Amino acid sequence: MGMTPLMSGFASNDLASKNKPERIAAAAKEFEAVLIEQMLRESRASAGLGEEPDEASSSLRDMADQQFARVIAGQGGFGITKLLLEGLNKGDPSPPPGKP
Repeated sequence: MGMTPLMSGFASNDLASKNKPERIAAAAKEFEAVLIEQMLRESRASAGLGEEPDEASSSLRDMADQQFARVIAGQGGFGITKLLLEGLNKGDPSPPPGKP
């Protein structure tokens, strides 16, 4: 199974140059984006709106779902990123990324 465009965009980021807390935060945010994307697709399919007249329309809708999911996750999403980071940072004395 190949990487989705969402995951390949994540894999192409230069995460090697970031420190561990930043890498964890980026991975948590990307995980939430993937979950949101799946929710968008499933909600469309359950509503009967998933059938596209052609492959181009389907591809365009998939790209739109990916970008919309990233925007939602980037703005805080459903709080999954925050919960993941809080759970992963328990017992870790270093502050979360972006906090002094």
